[in-house]
Amino acid sequence: KADGTSVLWTSDNVRPGVVAADVSYVADRGGAVERSIEDRLSDRISVKDYGAVGDGTTDDTNAIQAAFDSLIGVGGGVLYFPMGLYRTTEELDFYRSNSPRVDIEIFGDGQHSTKIVADFFGAGEAVIKSHDPLETDRSSPISFHDIGLEHETTSGGVNPVFLDILGWGESRMRGVRFGSSNNSVARFGGAQNVRIDDFVSFFAGKHFNYKDTT
Repeated sequence: KADGTSVLWTSDNVRPGVVAADVSYVADRGGAVERSIEDRLSDRISVKDYGAVGDGTTDDTNAIQAAFDSLIGVGGGVLYFPMGLYRTTEELDFYRSNSPRVDIEIFGDGQHSTKIVADFFGAGEAVIKSHDPLETDRSSPISFHDIGLEHETTSGGVNPVFLDILGWGESRMRGVRFGSSNNSVARFGGAQNVRIDDFVSFFAGKHFNYKDTT
């Protein structure tokens, strides 16, 4: 507790109004030290903490954006998407200038278990964009792990690209899957020191091509 005493919380003594800062946590490993549940939960930010549902029906756009903005507010770290289908209806702005640098890690529970599903059209849009509008500054490093991105449909309009990152560097994309699209799947400008592995892209049966424009 805040006064330095300890309480063992069980189903018999938990009451409404108990806050995470008053509950201690000790990992079940040798040498682990005690800290509060509040501190433990702050290791990463979950989109569900900000209202995302992940049922494939609810519009999770605003909740995901709020979670990302909160992550930037604490200086970066891990943005976690638990298993689910996260429907979005407009572009997610994941841009943060590289000056000062903020490291961002996007984690899911697997490219088939966690998916962001875009339910909107726009040839010039992106499902996730990290892009300086003035095109003068690089993006902070942003990595993607164990997550899938898909479109609700490829009929009725031009799909947005899945990722649009300008000035992408010192980042990694691992265990990521892009679903079918009637548009390009990604735009990476000025990429440097980026490692991509265990990556799958379905693009209307075509190969995922790399074009060097430097």
